[in-house]
Amino acid sequence: MPMPANASKNSLLIDDFIANLFHEAGLSKLPKTFLDDYYFRLEMQIYRRLGVAFLEHVPKDRAEEFSALIGKDESIDPEEIFSFLQSSIPNFEDVLKTTLLSFKEEFLAILKQ
Repeated sequence: MPMPANASKNSLLIDDFIANLFHEAGLSKLPKTFLDDYYFRLEMQIYRRLGVAFLEHVPKDRAEEFSALIGKDESIDPEEIFSFLQSSIPNFEDVLKTTLLSFKEEFLAILKQ
C-alpha cells in the first residue's frame, strides 16, 4: 500500500508500520484486494489509538483546539492533527513510538489466539 510521492513523513511512517505489521503477522501473502481494504481499516484504528494516547499529553490551554480538530464533521486530516500534536507535545516522538509498539503487540497477540 505505497503512499503517493507527495506523502508526508507521518503518512509514510504509518504506511511503513502497517506494511511491517502485515509482514510480521504473515498477512502480506493474502490477496491484494483484502489487504487494501484491511489497510484502511487498520489505518483508522491506528489514528484513533494515537489520538487517545496523545489526548492526555495535550496541554490544557490547547485542549479545546485539539478537540475541534478531531471532532470535525467532515473527514479528519491526519496530517493536520500530527502537525498540531508535534507542535504541542514535547515528547511527541516517545508517545508515538510507545503507542505504535503497544498497538503492534496487541494486534499480533490477537492473531495468535
